[in-house]
Amino acid sequence: DRRLQILARSTPRSILYPFCKIILKALKKNNSYFELMASDFYESDRAIISSDGHKAIFKESMNNVTPNNIDGIIDDYYLRLKDWDFRPEDIKAEVHMWHGIHDCFSNIDSAKDIAAAIPNCKTHFLEKNGHYVFISHWDEILQALIQEN
Repeated sequence: DRRLQILARSTPRSILYPFCKIILKALKKNNSYFELMASDFYESDRAIISSDGHKAIFKESMNNVTPNNIDGIIDDYYLRLKDWDFRPEDIKAEVHMWHGIHDCFSNIDSAKDIAAAIPNCKTHFLEKNGHYVFISHWDEILQALIQEN
């Protein structure tokens, strides 16, 4: 994922897009996502993705989301690289940002910069966690949402 993002920054979309489609289709077909990505994951993420339950859910999600195309997944890479059509400073609502310190997909420094720019942002930067904070801490995240409403 990190390597693909670096490549996406320096490669025109017209060239990279077909290449990405081939890679992602192969990963989906061979169900090799977990083995390929595991080396980049923090230990808490490896524990989550190696569980049979998560593998089954992920496979089902991939089959539901991308039965005939994977455009959404590829577009997600490009959205990370573009300027947004709003400024974080203009966000009026309270925001809770949950982020694992060892996230291999989204850099913690970028998350801290964005959080600092949002006027009413409550941060939850979690040590000993990676990208899958939304799985390992879902109950805390839902409790924070419930308490706000």
